[in-house]
Amino acid sequence: MNTPMETSRARRTAGFSLVELMVVIVILGILGTAVTVAFFPQIFKAQRGVAEDMIRSLDQAVKMYALDNNNRKPNSLEDLVEPTPESETGYLESNSVPLDPWGNPFTYRPPSSPTGDDYDIISFGEDGYEGGDGKGEDITLYNLRNQNQDGGYR
Repeated sequence: MNTPMETSRARRTAGFSLVELMVVIVILGILGTAVTVAFFPQIFKAQRGVAEDMIRSLDQAVKMYALDNNNRKPNSLEDLVEPTPESETGYLESNSVPLDPWGNPFTYRPPSSPTGDDYDIISFGEDGYEGGDGKGEDITLYNLRNQNQDGGYR
């Protein structure tokens, strides 16, 4: 049979000590920090990639608009939403111009040259303001067209 001394000792050794719990919490905190540091920069890269793809899609819609309108480019991105005889939704799949991944509207600069090839579509990045660098760097159709394979510009 168990004596009172053995029962008391068994109770004291069952479970975790405060030091053991603190060590586990510190280890989990370090792992969480490491995952966070590695994960968050990838979110921005993904948002930038989505913005680039959306600009390319808007560029295709501008080109389709020009094909149907004697090579005349639209005056604004809203012109791409207007229904056409061929489509109820216009040149975009939705009935509105999409926002960039940061929830800001794209900026469209209509052509100023007679050839009409100098239009630009711009996302002002995470900060939503023209100019900037890092996360606030502008993403433009012009830069996407003139990008080298290595990420530099021609």
